[in-house]
Amino acid sequence: MSWSNLNGQRIKFEPVTIEIAEDLHDYASNEDVSRFIGWPLMHTLSDSEAYVKKLIQNEKNKTHQYASVVLKENNLHIGTMMLFNFDDVAKHAEIGFVIHHEYWNKGYTTEAVSMILDYVKEHTDLHKLCARVVSINKGSSKVLLKTGFIQEGQLIDQFYIDGMYYDCLHYGLILD
Repeated sequence: MSWSNLNGQRIKFEPVTIEIAEDLHDYASNEDVSRFIGWPLMHTLSDSEAYVKKLIQNEKNKTHQYASVVLKENNLHIGTMMLFNFDDVAKHAEIGFVIHHEYWNKGYTTEAVSMILDYVKEHTDLHKLCARVVSINKGSSKVLLKTGFIQEGQLIDQFYIDGMYYDCLHYGLILD
C-alpha cells in the first residue's frame, strides 16, 4: 500500500525521511503535542533524529506505515500520519496522527485523515480502521468523529502520563 504520496487540497503526503527531523523536532519538543500522542517528548534535535530513524526502521520491518504531512503552499512538514497494528486476518489496522500545534483547529488533520480514508477504501481490502485517543485530547476525538468514526468504548485509567491516569477512548470505522 503506497499512500505516502497523496495530494489533498491544502496538504500533501511525502515519505518520512531523515530530512524531516528538524521540522518534527519543532512539534515533538512541544509538551502540549507530545503529551497525548504516545511519543516521548523530544528534548534535543538528536532525540528527534533518532526517533525518525526508528520510524523508518518500523516501515522497513513492515509494522507501520507513515507519511509526512506537508503544506503545499510552502513545503513545510507539519505532521505525521501513520497506519499500524495491522491484523491481516480480520483486515483491521489502527490510524494515528500528530500535527504541529500551530496548525491545530484549521482543518489540516481532518483533511489528512480523509485522504487516508479515501485511499484505504479504494485501494485496500481493509475492513476496519481503529484509533485510540487519550480522553482529554478533544481535538483528536473531534477529527475522528468528523471523518465518520464512532466511539466504540472507553478503558478507564488506561494511559499514565506525567504522573496522572487518563481514560482511553476507542474509535472505529467500518470501511466496506
